[in-house]
Amino acid sequence: ADKDYNIAFFDGSGNKLACADTEGNGVDETLEYTVASISEIWVKVWTPALPSRSAFTLTMVAPVATEITDDEPNDTPATAQVVSESFTTVDGTLDTDNSDADDYYKYTVSEGDVVTINASVTDDGASLIYVALSDSDSTVLEENSEQVVHYFGENEMSTSLTYTVPAATTEVYVWMAAQPGTGTYSLQVQIQ
Repeated sequence: ADKDYNIAFFDGSGNKLACADTEGNGVDETLEYTVASISEIWVKVWTPALPSRSAFTLTMVAPVATEITDDEPNDTPATAQVVSESFTTVDGTLDTDNSDADDYYKYTVSEGDVVTINASVTDDGASLIYVALSDSDSTVLEENSEQVVHYFGENEMSTSLTYTVPAATTEVYVWMAAQPGTGTYSLQVQIQ
């Protein structure tokens, strides 16, 4: 690179998310940005040098979620499915007629970790009640005095929840719950 390049990330509405401008010709630009609930990011690379048309190489790295299966029984905190990966996705089913009204996934965490949960209903949503982050006693955890829980409804078929792990917390449970009937869901959990 024989010019001084700039790089910026924008959301779909054109709002700048992050920008980098390392001074000097031939200096590589590096920009890191943690994506929360954005589905697309626009990247702009430019140089104020003339001529402004130049070739460059853009390399992007994104974490890839590990797909896990919904292993039964995982219906209580005591029988929770232990998940060792820090970025996972699972498609699960809750069936109250077969004594499977709840699914629990147990994650190991450390102080300062940020837990991000993206959950959505993958059927009509009639039987799925909620997704929550809980402790081993099924007590729903709180972030800024608000419970980390989402109740699904007719117009509330997906959600994104975040939680910053406090001191002395070493494990959290992602809890999916249903009412009578069968419900299916897609769940993504990332711990950073």
